[in-house]
Amino acid sequence: SRVSFQVLLKSDAPTGDVLLDETLRHIKATESAETVQTWIELLTGETWNPFKLQYQLRNVRERVAKGLVEKGILRTAKQNFLLFDMTTHPVSNA
Repeated sequence: SRVSFQVLLKSDAPTGDVLLDETLRHIKATESAETVQTWIELLTGETWNPFKLQYQLRNVRERVAKGLVEKGILRTAKQNFLLFDMTTHPVSNA
C-alpha cells in the first residue's frame, strides 16, 4: 500500500520562484489539506475533477524545463519525429 502525506502550509512567504509562489497561493486558497499526489495531479492538470481546474499551473512542464535549462541541468534539443521536429530536454553533459 502507498503512504499518503498531506501538504500543510507552514509559511506563505514568497520564495522568489514564480512556480513555487504560484503553488503556495493555490495551497493557501484550499480549505482542506490535500496529499502530495493530489497536488501533483491538480497542478499539472492531470485531475478529472472539474471543480479543481483552477489549481492547474499553466504550461507547467514547459516552465519547469525552461528553468532547468537556465540552471544548466537540461539542454534544449530538436528531435525529428516523422514529419515534424519536436523539442526535447535531455540532461546536460556539463
